Amino acid sequence: MNRRTVQRVLGAAAVAGPLACVAAWAFASVSVPGYHPMRADLSALAAAGAPRPWITMSGELLLAAGFLALAARLAATLTGREAAAGIALLATTGVTVAVQALAREDCDTGLAVCMAREQAGTVSWHHQLHGLAAVLSFMTFLAAPAILAVPLRAAAHRRALATYSTLTTVAGLVLLVDYVAAPAGWNGLAERVFVTVPVAWTVVLGIGLRREPQVRATLSNCP
Repeated sequence: MNRRTVQRVLGAAAVAGPLACVAAWAFASVSVPGYHPMRADLSALAAAGAPRPWITMSGELLLAAGFLALAARLAATLTGREAAAGIALLATTGVTVAVQALAREDCDTGLAVCMAREQAGTVSWHHQLHGLAAVLSFMTFLAAPAILAVPLRAAAHRRALATYSTLTTVAGLVLLVDYVAAPAGWNGLAERVFVTVPVAWTVVLGIGLRREPQVRATLSNCP
């Protein structure tokens, strides 16, 4: 398999992974009896006791693969310190999303009884690991697009992607604040709105990079 083919495969995986995850979330949301998408978060679909948790877990693993594929595709395209930092953050996002998918919660954190267990410290280690991985994935993703905007902007034909990346970080920060501040009955909706940001950005960059696999963006060595 030559380099051009590998780059196209990575671009395709960056697009397919997030879209497959959204499909898995949607299917799981309507197939679980008593699940309320407006109130319950996405992780509740794979929590202990949830029916068919493998649907959500598989979707999130595909999302993680999409992040890692995009990181690899960018590594083959961009150069410079900012590119390396942004790619490392994006790869970290992929790893933490995978951890988040495999470390299942003990219960639906949108329920008062689950929040009481968390406050009492009676949840399992994997429940706590899930929460830590989720926070780290949010933070690393929000930082990655803004940093990657610098090397993307170095090539004129990628300036639209650079601007979109910067706006992605800004929108993500605003929506994250909304998610954290959302009333208990709206947690599920707020989270779904927030996660559209990384999903959309990954798909858009995956498509954009697939159209120009041979072009490399370079950074100037200005002091």
